Amino acid sequence: MASSGQLCSAVAKDDNINSVESICQTYPKEQFEAEAGEALIIAARNGFTGYVETLLEHGADKNYQSADDGITALHAAARHRQYYCVAALIKAKADPTICDHEGSTALHAATEGGEIGCVQYMVQSGAIASAARKDGKTPVQLALEIGNVPLSEYLSVVANTQRQEIPHLVADH
Repeated sequence: MASSGQLCSAVAKDDNINSVESICQTYPKEQFEAEAGEALIIAARNGFTGYVETLLEHGADKNYQSADDGITALHAAARHRQYYCVAALIKAKADPTICDHEGSTALHAATEGGEIGCVQYMVQSGAIASAARKDGKTPVQLALEIGNVPLSEYLSVVANTQRQEIPHLVADH
């Protein structure tokens, strides 16, 4: 039986994919479920797309939220500009509208990361561009704060379009 923390440790130190696959296959279900969410966040943050896909294939919760700050793997991948991990998570139907403890969605995280590809993928997957976190800041405002004018302009257009097309969703966020 694998020791507690072995899955997260293997992912964090970028062990080989076969080792992670073996741990996923041999872990007792309860132990896998207890560790897989954190391992998924670690893999997404570090851009380990193969690990993200392997963990998801073995049943890791794609919408798991860290107890510490409430982030999901999608938040982590987006904030750290890990486009391929974002793509893998969105393909697995990770929810881009989940908020962390500060009220940030994965789109807020992608905006802070400044990666237009991640932002566009989020928007195409249902992220709400006008969603405000607890401090009232929207992704548009965050893009302006970091000085990314093209990103803020893109998000402004998206927010206006979403207000016209789906006013009930925008009003709820």
